[in-house]
Amino acid sequence: MLTKKDKIEYFKRECKNMHYYKEMVKQCNEKLEELANEILGVSSPAAKDVVLENAGDPYKSNKLYLIVEEEMTMKERDDYQAKIDYINSKLKEIKNPVGYAMVTELLVERTNLNKIAYKYHMDRSTVWRTINRILSKIL
Repeated sequence: MLTKKDKIEYFKRECKNMHYYKEMVKQCNEKLEELANEILGVSSPAAKDVVLENAGDPYKSNKLYLIVEEEMTMKERDDYQAKIDYINSKLKEIKNPVGYAMVTELLVERTNLNKIAYKYHMDRSTVWRTINRILSKIL
């Protein structure tokens, strides 16, 4: 059973990973475009002589493999997108605009803690206490 503190720490890690999740969604989209091009694209065998030692069929299609890979990539992209949506939905539950700004700047945008403390006229430990208090309300 996860305690409240564990949930808060997990959410902090997920917020810090949000940039990574967005990059992975971009990579998955690019890979899906490449796979769609390979599946739907027209290709022909090479124009060189067929060597009998390598008697593979030059017209053999690997579309089934590409379709399976496309499905796996779509599932992976959907998983990352679900994590991003979860983080955004939890962040939208923060009612205090200053608290929302502090959480997003520190955890999502990864701004320096000293800059945030200076911006909001707080001590560094007060910033963390405030963020923990805000996160405990929404989780």
